Amino acid sequence: MQNKTHEFQMLLFGVALVSVASLLTNVGLANVFGSSKFGEYSYVLLLGMIIGQIIVFGSDQYAVKFHFDHARSDVASKIFVFRIINFLIVSIAVMTWSLVENNHVIPYALIVASQVLGIPYSYEISGKNVRCAVINVVEKFLYHAAIWVGIFFFEDSSFIFVFGVLLFWTIVSLVYQFIDRSIRLTSMSMPDRSMFTFGFWLLIFGLTKQMYGTGTRLFVEHNLGFSALAVYSLVWQVVPLVSTFLEQGVKSWRVKITSSIVLLDIVTLKNSIKQMTISMIIPVLLGAIVMNLLGREVISYILPPEYEPMTLLLPWLGLYVVIVALDVVVSVIWIAIGKIKIFNFLYFGLSVACFCLLYYFGSDFEMEEYLFTVVIFHGAAVLASACITTRLLIIIVKESV
Repeated sequence: MQNKTHEFQMLLFGVALVSVASLLTNVGLANVFGSSKFGEYSYVLLLGMIIGQIIVFGSDQYAVKFHFDHARSDVASKIFVFRIINFLIVSIAVMTWSLVENNHVIPYALIVASQVLGIPYSYEISGKNVRCAVINVVEKFLYHAAIWVGIFFFEDSSFIFVFGVLLFWTIVSLVYQFIDRSIRLTSMSMPDRSMFTFGFWLLIFGLTKQMYGTGTRLFVEHNLGFSALAVYSLVWQVVPLVSTFLEQGVKSWRVKITSSIVLLDIVTLKNSIKQMTISMIIPVLLGAIVMNLLGREVISYILPPEYEPMTLLLPWLGLYVVIVALDVVVSVIWIAIGKIKIFNFLYFGLSVACFCLLYYFGSDFEMEEYLFTVVIFHGAAVLASACITTRLLIIIVKESV
């Protein structure tokens, strides 16, 4: 357990560095772009996130489970080919959409989505999460450094420059990962059909959860405009930063929890869940408190007055990141158990309800009311899933006796 704690601390340190660099870069771009152009930039990122999730098709979550269930050494290779196929199909659809809409900004979303072609699951399966985190830190720092060099020395903050730099370092990182893991393109394996069927439900689950973040921001852009989207998206930067921290940290326990459930090792399962919950929730809770205590002063100091409405969102944002942390903890357990459809039905139902509310009444909402709606519906989904997961764990414990 000490090794897991040390691994988590290393991952946390790496994520903290990347998070700070990302936040500073976004603040810099927000100042340089202005609220309207930064809103358009945020819109591209939103599209890229959705496209990326479609390309991944849930494979980042079931990689470990497939490794244990099928005892296959070529799982990482199959997943990479699976994502490449999805990327090519989605790219054709996106470029067609761009031509039909005559929108030159949409293709930039493919560059954002290309980041999911990395192979972190290969490191996770082999227990080399810290090394993967180091690669991620170096890649992200080189990207952020290049952006700042462009802003200060070349006075270039165009979309072509920003997304061109992102594409360059994404390719460099991917090539290095292949060399580091000794993976050859000539030895790739075609994906199994089960990856599509199993991943389909995880994709639906992921997309329904996107309603709370990406979907809501699209409603903000549609009803309040790019400037409002810039404000909402900038304060929302906290959520992906927290999610990145959680996703990196949870890698330290996902393998152990999955194997404990497969082997019915109840003692290890209980200890792993306890350690994971404490390590995930406490840091996020403390961060939310600090954010609300100091957030107003920091926002007024580093951003122009046009971003001042961000302060109205801080209380609800603090509550929401705690809900996100609880969601990640619960999701690791029920995915390991394998009861995918139950939870997808739950999240899908509440997401549809949230969508309907925003669709029919969102035109009268202000930004804080959008975030309040997200807190209510996502919080209800997490609470219900936690209750169901607890019941399933009790059943597993009884069966092991």
